Amino acid sequence: MNAFFDKIQRYDLARAIVYIVFGLIILIAPRTVFNTIVYLVAGYIACLGIISLYTNYKDQKKGYRNVQFVSGILLLIAAAAILVFARGLLSIVPFFLGILITISGCTRLMATFNQKRSGSPYLIGLIISFAIIAAGIILVFNPFATWLLFFQIFGGILLFIGFSDAFSYFQRKKA
Repeated sequence: MNAFFDKIQRYDLARAIVYIVFGLIILIAPRTVFNTIVYLVAGYIACLGIISLYTNYKDQKKGYRNVQFVSGILLLIAAAAILVFARGLLSIVPFFLGILITISGCTRLMATFNQKRSGSPYLIGLIISFAIIAAGIILVFNPFATWLLFFQIFGGILLFIGFSDAFSYFQRKKA
């Protein structure tokens, strides 16, 4: 179990920096980040569809028959659907992100208890863990009306997690 937490703690500072950077970007330009994610996902799926269609074309020239044509068309339709229905699909994101953040908080709580057993300071880590768990639970029940506000709150949570990871990293280095 300690080896697991050692691996997690090894990359705390790098993870903290990534969380802080993405949290700031999301807080500053949530609509741009959301649109970028939608276009990237739709573009990726469209590329898979085009590759399937091209593979089907090459196989047909060789005299083979396969299902690449159907999967290519379905992937292109899926990419178009993502572009059209992205906001509707977003309504399920708070639930899943809330679950992930809650799990992250629980993992952090276990690490804090592990810190307590080793004699390191743990009270701040305990408070941060409970705050992250609470934020995750709030996201699961998502009382907020708009996706933009949700996305900004998610950016704030990323910032909070990033700063708490950085704080924990430097606190462990002192101990």
